[in-house]
Amino acid sequence: MSLSYPLTAFLLGMFVFLYACGNDENNDDQKLISFLSKNKHYRSDAKVFVFIPLSGGCGGCTQSAIAFLKENYQNPKIQFIVSNTTLKGVKLSLNGPILNSNLVLSDVGEEAINQGIVNVFPLIVYVTNNHINRRIRVDASNLRQEFDIVSNLIY
Repeated sequence: MSLSYPLTAFLLGMFVFLYACGNDENNDDQKLISFLSKNKHYRSDAKVFVFIPLSGGCGGCTQSAIAFLKENYQNPKIQFIVSNTTLKGVKLSLNGPILNSNLVLSDVGEEAINQGIVNVFPLIVYVTNNHINRRIRVDASNLRQEFDIVSNLIY
């Protein structure tokens, strides 16, 4: 059975489209892992990474994420990444012991945002063996539920 040219072109186009979509997700995952692994305090054994952009987005979401960080920053199963344009902005939100913790990475210059890894909302990333299982953007509608899920996983 021979396929007509329009049908063949359509099927080929769909294949290329689906392949490209899958590739974007893989590229995003590689970009995120590369971003994390460049930091000397990156914990490859962490199960959860929480990105907290301090500028823009949902102010209440950011404040809740910072409160969650302050309660959990010493847990070795989680690593926090705090982004802001300046170190002063990060220092205003966090105190010395938290900033000096190896479990909190400071993203001064908002490199994660500039690379498109995270937007202006907090992001929770679940990882196993350097493989990203799930990404969840935290907003007002899922804030409490998502931080409860993380708590259950790390304790």
